[in-house]
Amino acid sequence: EEPEKREFLVDSQGICDVLSEGIGTPKVLGISLNIDEIGELYLHEDAFTRMRNLRFLKIYTIHGFIREVKLQLHENFDYLLPKLILLHWDEYPMRCLPSKFRPENLVRLIMKYSKLEKLWEGIV
Repeated sequence: EEPEKREFLVDSQGICDVLSEGIGTPKVLGISLNIDEIGELYLHEDAFTRMRNLRFLKIYTIHGFIREVKLQLHENFDYLLPKLILLHWDEYPMRCLPSKFRPENLVRLIMKYSKLEKLWEGIV
């Protein structure tokens, strides 16, 4: 089955294809990506737009140290899904979360080794 048609994405190459091409679907509920297993990945501007049911997003490293960021976000990247329960994004490359991000359902936020200076509007 094609990765974008699965509920949970754990295969690094399949996840890279989905995020770089912006081909996710509402069927995707969770993503777990070990960034130690990939080369550089450039996220499509609409990488998460179609994954409106995404609940779990985990982009992590097991090395536990800061290194050159392998994940690049499009300059117009401005969308994270409001239904997220878990947002775990090690080495998040931006200084703040997307302005349109509304974390009403967020239970756990883990942003190790990130460049975050501000979470979202009103939260420093």
